[in-house]
Amino acid sequence: MSTLSSPLATSLASECRLSNPDGYFQLLTDACQDLDASAGHLLHAQLVLLLMNHIGDEAVLREAIVIARQGLKLLSTTAPYPQQAHSEGTRT
Repeated sequence: MSTLSSPLATSLASECRLSNPDGYFQLLTDACQDLDASAGHLLHAQLVLLLMNHIGDEAVLREAIVIARQGLKLLSTTAPYPQQAHSEGTRT
């Protein structure tokens, strides 16, 4: 029985391996450009599930979820704008 908060010993590649991080971010932003907040959330969910299926390693996925949740804590203390945009249902 494992939990998301348990110590993980996997090999999640958390260092940037993208040749053009800004370009990839723009690709994701462009994919949501004409969508309302609800459709944008659905697109993100479908994309995440597709990529989770592609990865196919439960330990790596659990580690990624832990790291992503830690990132949310950082965002909530350092950059309030994303929280405001999310709660207002706006897109940039």
